[in-house]
Amino acid sequence: ARNALQRAVALQAKSLHWNALGVVFMALGDPRMAQHSFIQAIANGGGITMDPCAVPAGGALTGCGALAGSGAVNTRLGVAWANLGLLYLQHGQFELANECFGIVQPLDPNLSAAWVGQAFVAGHFGDRAEEAGLFRHAYNLDGNTTGAVRFAACVYERLLERQQEERRLRPNGRLAIEAAAAAVRSEEVTCACEALARYLACCTTDVAAHNVYGLLMELQGSHGVAERSFAAARVLLAGPGGARLGAAAAAKARAATAANHARVLCLLARYPECVAAASEAAVADDPFVRAWRALAHFCSGHLDAAYADYQAVAEALTAAGAGADGDGDGDRGSSSLLSSVLVALAMVAFGGDRADAAQQL
Repeated sequence: ARNALQRAVALQAKSLHWNALGVVFMALGDPRMAQHSFIQAIANGGGITMDPCAVPAGGALTGCGALAGSGAVNTRLGVAWANLGLLYLQHGQFELANECFGIVQPLDPNLSAAWVGQAFVAGHFGDRAEEAGLFRHAYNLDGNTTGAVRFAACVYERLLERQQEERRLRPNGRLAIEAAAAAVRSEEVTCACEALARYLACCTTDVAAHNVYGLLMELQGSHGVAERSFAAARVLLAGPGGARLGAAAAAKARAATAANHARVLCLLARYPECVAAASEAAVADDPFVRAWRALAHFCSGHLDAAYADYQAVAEALTAAGAGADGDGDGDRGSSSLLSSVLVALAMVAFGGDRADAAQQL
């Protein structure tokens, strides 16, 4: 492809040919030649002579201000400017990337790639609200898949941040989750779910998208939909999808999806399946997952198994509390969880004819 396009620009140096050559150089990992090609595409599209100062002589990427100020901007060059911006973004030159995306938007406001690029720039500089808004706008333009996934991720991250804030004020975990969900506009959460649903309809092998979709649907109370999404993610991780992630990332993803799946199965009163998911090696020792398994055992009438799990959770939380400083707001939530586990342990003990143990707890 590179040889054919180089021959094409030698025969007829059209903007289209240069732009395609730049994309090929990006794929080949040659940023200097990719930049040169995109700048040539812009210069040829504008009908001007290339300024040699705009082409880097070494390996570093340089700015494109000389072209922007010399008449190269026209409505046909949005894609070339966007590709140049994505190249800068890929190599961590966020200010240059932002300049390019800013040039694209008045040229071709419907080009979603530029809005996605600018969203990544906003995220790099910590403007979370702007980041989410730009990803959402990109998705609304043409169903941009990156925009859909990243917008949903931004919404969920905001929910997590609000949940952490609420936990400092409301030690009860369920109240914290409900308060966090109420703090983020329900319309925004609904839009994120719709975007992911449309994305997953055509991209069924994205493990992360399945997991985030399940989490968002769980927050909205759609536990059946959430369970199916978590189950799909686990199936993918057990197959080629897990191999593509790499060993470390796949192990982390398996633990997260198994924990999420176990929790939702318990909420759906599918207790044997919850126990099976929570017993996987990746999450079997996690005290939070084990607490859900204990609840599933209790609801199934398996009091001895429930008592053993709750006791292990209490010991783990006690040890974690002893190892912490004990003076932070985060300890209030842990203490409340430990109190809840001890109450549950007392209830199980009483139901299992361990009256003395229940009284002590």
